[in-house]
Amino acid sequence: MTWSTAFVRGRHGPRLLLTVLAALVIGPMASSATAGAQSSLDRYALAGVETRATNDVGTFVGGAGDSTPSSMLWKAVVRHTQLTRAGNPAVITGGGVTLQVWSQKRLSKESHIFSGGTISYVPDRSSGSGCGQQVFRVTATLATSEADDSGLLDAYLTHYRRSVFGRCITYAATVHGSLTLAT
Repeated sequence: MTWSTAFVRGRHGPRLLLTVLAALVIGPMASSATAGAQSSLDRYALAGVETRATNDVGTFVGGAGDSTPSSMLWKAVVRHTQLTRAGNPAVITGGGVTLQVWSQKRLSKESHIFSGGTISYVPDRSSGSGCGQQVFRVTATLATSEADDSGLLDAYLTHYRRSVFGRCITYAATVHGSLTLAT
């Protein structure tokens, strides 16, 4: 079974399917801006949810679309140093993203690794309360190998939190932003 089939039929299927549909309805973003004589950039608006998290790894799934009839399902595993609300951002130390892209011309599966990036707390988008919503800006460089840059992820990660018996619990997390890929 492919991860796209598991994505739709899995435990979180209905919620994730709605996320994918929302990403496609959110609206197109500019795409196919020329980056040079030999390549172009495709920019996708993306949205998703966090399906698993530890102190140093987050797993996300979602959907994305661009201004052409092109869209994708994606899954990302992000390895990072511990998140903090202090001034120092967390550093992305590894992981990668798998994309299933479809357009009128083709269906393709792509894999990229995270070759660098940071996760920074955004106080002006976060809740002022001690146990409210936390927003982090994620900027990451994508590569198809250790040596090349094949894309950029620029997104906001939102942790939804509540106090339960005096402990602050994150009960959900979403991500939205853009994914730019060199083609």
